[in-house]
Amino acid sequence: MQIDNTDNPLRVKEEAEKQGIICISAMNGDGLEEFCNAIQAKLKDSLVPIEAFVPYDKGDLLNDIHKVGMVEKTEYMENGTLIKAHVPLPLARLLTPLRQQVAAPL
Repeated sequence: MQIDNTDNPLRVKEEAEKQGIICISAMNGDGLEEFCNAIQAKLKDSLVPIEAFVPYDKGDLLNDIHKVGMVEKTEYMENGTLIKAHVPLPLARLLTPLRQQVAAPL
């Protein structure tokens, strides 16, 4: 909800927060970070967590993970990249042969 054109922005913000609404100021950017965090959290809920070892010759898959997923950690190894991310289900299925259980967390 954009709150710059109200007589009492603080009251509007307090009422909105009770309903789970995030208020944003277009004039000074207040609330923008909270809004972005909320979107990221919602998107993450719709993604599948994966851990995979992607060989360097499959860089296109790594690029896809970065484009459509949310990367938590990458570790560059001698033969490829170990990646921990959240990705859409179709990409997670495509990565199934490369997914692995890691003994230690990334």
